Amino acid sequence: MRALARAAETLAASDAPEAGLERVLAALDGELGAIAMVEHDADGIHVTWHDSRHEELRVAFEETLAGIVRLGEAATDRLVPSILDGAGFRAAVDRVAAAARWRGARMAMVVFEVEGMLLGPGIDESWLVNTVGEAARGAVRGDDIVGHLGASQFAVLFPRAGTFEARSAFRRVREAVLRLDGDNGLVCGSAGFAELEPGQTGAQLLADTRGRMNSARIRSAYTTPGGGNPTQPLAG
Repeated sequence: MRALARAAETLAASDAPEAGLERVLAALDGELGAIAMVEHDADGIHVTWHDSRHEELRVAFEETLAGIVRLGEAATDRLVPSILDGAGFRAAVDRVAAAARWRGARMAMVVFEVEGMLLGPGIDESWLVNTVGEAARGAVRGDDIVGHLGASQFAVLFPRAGTFEARSAFRRVREAVLRLDGDNGLVCGSAGFAELEPGQTGAQLLADTRGRMNSARIRSAYTTPGGGNPTQPLAG
């Protein structure tokens, strides 16, 4: 019970609940040592006892630990709005990347452009951004993070996922944007994908992903009908 109390205190004092939760579970796993093993996955918390004894105190321990984890996850959800602005998204990328490096986990990202967003005087930019952002938010997992990087550029961060999962999720995002009501004419355009590499920072991952999106935009300009030839300059 003292271990659980320390776990709750650690989580309460953390300014990054997701990273704090991982530290808590790793510390508990180390404290239990030969007694039990603690695992955390998409289905919740699993405590595997290394003997066949079944005691009420052990059941109470598991239930309390599960409650602590639910509180930590709820705190993370409250701290992350449904759609982040550019600064908020960059901060979230740094935070999640630090947690991923600490626990040796995967992390992927997609940056994409939305064509048909008319931004300028007299245009309600916030409505357009929220419309696209909410469509993307509804097409991905609960702990994935959606951000608006500025103008018509958006991004989604995928904790505990690789580029394969990111590409699959982006197909759902693209379909969700196409299904938006009205005559908005919005469609997802060029996209870039990248996965966190060993030793890479969150800022480097974001820059890499944006660079890949820009490369995809250039390729699209040359391969679409009338797009020109990559060996010849575009007409001025």
